[in-house]
Amino acid sequence: MTTQPLLLEGVTAQQIFDDNVSDLKLSWIGGLEGADRTFPSEAVKAAAASSDLVGHLNLIHPSRIQIFGEQEVDYHAQLEQKQRQDQISSLISKTPPCVIVADGKTADADLQLFCQRSSTPLFTTTISAAEVIDHLRTYLTKIGAPQITMHGVFM
Repeated sequence: MTTQPLLLEGVTAQQIFDDNVSDLKLSWIGGLEGADRTFPSEAVKAAAASSDLVGHLNLIHPSRIQIFGEQEVDYHAQLEQKQRQDQISSLISKTPPCVIVADGKTADADLQLFCQRSSTPLFTTTISAAEVIDHLRTYLTKIGAPQITMHGVFM
């Protein structure tokens, strides 16, 4: 069985924000100039499913929507500043479509600065990271699924 490719290459950070602002209680706090940011085409081509395009902070898969939940924020807070900046720089250089800080946590100053400088959209929400990921996976599946329109007559 072959799978159809996801049709997400034209989906922008602005569209993701607009379509989910109410359900996820999103606030856009940085990288406003990156509203037209999309998934890198190689990330979409490599994705077997929408679940490959959103998840908790992951430097191995940096081209997806990166979610900082409570554990990720706490982990970053305990790093030395140079190490934290290096990780954020590495992540942002791979141009994720957006970064979301969840669980009502505050985006640290380094993350805000790197997102602002690179025009990487940075959103926050009080919703739990797990709920944000579940919601966005469903959302990406719906908007990225191939669609067929058929004409017919019912009798």
